[in-house]
Amino acid sequence: MVAADEEEAHKAAVSATGHGSETLLAQFSVLDNRIAKVGRTAAHVGDRLSAVDAARARADEAADLISALALFDTDGTPVLGPLFVDDARLADAVTVTPRLLQLAEVGAGSGLTSCARALQQLQTYANSLENRLVARFDAAQQARDVPAMAAAADLLVRFNGGASAVARFVATRPMFLSLGPGGVGGPSADAPARAAAPETEADACDLAATAVRTLGAQFKELLKSAKEEAATVNRVFPAPGRVMATLVQRLLEQRVWGAVDAAMEAMPEGGKEATAPARLARLLLLAGAYERTAEMADRLAALPGCGGSAVSSTATSPPQVVGTDAGASVSFFDARGAADELFVPWRESYLDEELATQRLLGESDPPGCAGAQARLHRAPDALARCALLVRAPRARASAAAALVHALCVEIIRTVRAGLDAACTQASTRCKSHGPTTSAQQCVADGPGALLQDTGVACAVMAGLRSYLADDAAPLLALDAGARATAADIARQTGTFVEDALSSTVAAAVGLACGAVERLLLAEQSKADFAPKLAMGGGSGSADGQLTADRPTVACYRATSLLGMVRSAAIAAGLDDRNVAALCASLGDRLVVILDGHFATFKYTPAGGLRLKRDVTEYTTLFTSWGLHPDSSSRIRLARMGALANLLVAPPTELPGLVNGEGLGVAVKRSDAVAMLLRRSDFSRTKRPFSQLL
Repeated sequence: MVAADEEEAHKAAVSATGHGSETLLAQFSVLDNRIAKVGRTAAHVGDRLSAVDAARARADEAADLISALALFDTDGTPVLGPLFVDDARLADAVTVTPRLLQLAEVGAGSGLTSCARALQQLQTYANSLENRLVARFDAAQQARDVPAMAAAADLLVRFNGGASAVARFVATRPMFLSLGPGGVGGPSADAPARAAAPETEADACDLAATAVRTLGAQFKELLKSAKEEAATVNRVFPAPGRVMATLVQRLLEQRVWGAVDAAMEAMPEGGKEATAPARLARLLLLAGAYERTAEMADRLAALPGCGGSAVSSTATSPPQVVGTDAGASVSFFDARGAADELFVPWRESYLDEELATQRLLGESDPPGCAGAQARLHRAPDALARCALLVRAPRARASAAAALVHALCVEIIRTVRAGLDAACTQASTRCKSHGPTTSAQQCVADGPGALLQDTGVACAVMAGLRSYLADDAAPLLALDAGARATAADIARQTGTFVEDALSSTVAAAVGLACGAVERLLLAEQSKADFAPKLAMGGGSGSADGQLTADRPTVACYRATSLLGMVRSAAIAAGLDDRNVAALCASLGDRLVVILDGHFATFKYTPAGGLRLKRDVTEYTTLFTSWGLHPDSSSRIRLARMGALANLLVAPPTELPGLVNGEGLGVAVKRSDAVAMLLRRSDFSRTKRPFSQLL
């Protein structure tokens, strides 16, 4: 019972405590709401008091401004207080004067005479105040007191944006005042002496390279000075962007362009009367100067305070400085655009000058295919200058197409003229060959010389294809019309040159086969095919006659000559396809020559063996050339060797052979009968010849 009573008492105590807590929390909530309400009321009262204070301050300020403005409301010299004349209060004057000017302008605009008089006096005072500020800035500059310069510049920026401080600072920089590498006069104040005209392309390249290196050295000194000035600008001016933009623009227009102009003036005279090397030197310097100037502009734009460089592909408007006001920090200064603008006068005439220079240089090139090679060698450099100096994409593509067109026209002209001249000269030389002329000389003077020119022409076409794909295509891709124009002239060039190459190779084949005909006529004797054959397989016999295991001397020399022709083609640089075509053409012509040549002799059985050996030698030559067994020349040569069996076989076996049995290849009966007529023992009245006929 006692425990139950205690538990009941405990529960009653807990319940009472809970009710007390709830009551206490409710009281706290009421108190919190009251505190919040008091806080809001206090804030509201504070806001109203602040508004009242601000209004009172504005009223006091307006009253002060009106009082100050009244000082300037006079026709005579105003009597100004310490605020306006005391140097110790210069900062206050800088703050008040612009506001007084604004107030006077509003009043004068409203027709208030007093404000109009005050405005005139204020403008006069503002000018004198600016002069005081500029004088303070100049004094600090003279003393090289950077903190004082910064303080004066800050006041000028607050007063009117600081335009006068910027102009004064830039105008007084040593790089714009002194002579020498860091001054306006460049290396010398005197006009540069004009260089003598170079005599060769190499001289032109050396001359331009020297001038470009000199420019690079001058720009290096200028950049060093600009870095030093940039450090000063960033310490002196609160917003250095405008100052650096002005400094860099003047540096480009005055110092950089002055150096470029002096370098161009020192080059040999240009114009229509100038020599090709002189014009090339000016072009090379122009391209090199533009590259160095663009590099210089990028480095200047990267200086502290310039905000980086905005580089665009064209320069169609003056250099721009992006900012909100004269004292604001700029987003960037388009130094590259400013550099581009400097070269506009020369870029406008660049393409005509490039085309004329290339044409004049071509006039001094060697004739023929070698001249085409020289033009092609110069072409990539011309395109590189085009890409550098013609900035607008479509104009650049059009200029590239013009250069490609001019090159292709010259290649067509020089290659065709060169190959035609080579054919004429080779033919003339071959006509002077006599029986004692060696095979080497015959090949070198005739087909070898033509194949050498053919190889050069093939190299020119390969170089042209590489030039179009690697150098021209990226520029031509910028405009569909220019790309189509260049593609059309390239196709025409390929067609014309291929035709010329085919004609030249055919002429080489003709000269080679003509040499073979003359050799066979001079070297082949009747005794070759009616010999006293030494049986025994040795190299010779007792009576000096050759055995049948070797070709005749005429055959040996003919195959040697033809092998030299193929070697000449390979040495000339013809590719495998063209060498194979040459060999196939030689093979077709040779079997025709051999067919007619062998038909002029009478054959003993031993002579028939000699004929078969010669045919085998020619077959071996064709095989070494890679001619397929199914090629027309190989088939005709195999038939020729088979028919030679009719010269060796006993008369009793001839009927079966003439009917096509046992020869190994299919032959016409008429061809077989024609071969029988060449046998030395042939007689129309003698059996079995009479039966076969």
